[in-house]
Amino acid sequence: MISNPQKPCRTCMNRSLSTVEAAEMLGVAPATLRDWKCQRTGPPYIQISTRCVRYSEADIRQYAADRRVVPTVRSVGRFRN
Repeated sequence: MISNPQKPCRTCMNRSLSTVEAAEMLGVAPATLRDWKCQRTGPPYIQISTRCVRYSEADIRQYAADRRVVPTVRSVGRFRN
């Protein structure tokens, strides 16, 4: 069966990422992800073993999308005339 190059497969969209790969996607240091994990904040993760943690690519994308901020213009500026 030939896959459609226009549409990625489910498996490709939800691949498992290492801490380094997930941190790279988010633009943070791997140590930051490890800190977030210890604080029970940050993106969801899968604890394979005590030394093996994986992140779902879909979860990382969703985590970033959930934190998207769209700034708005304020009617009153910082300085008054």
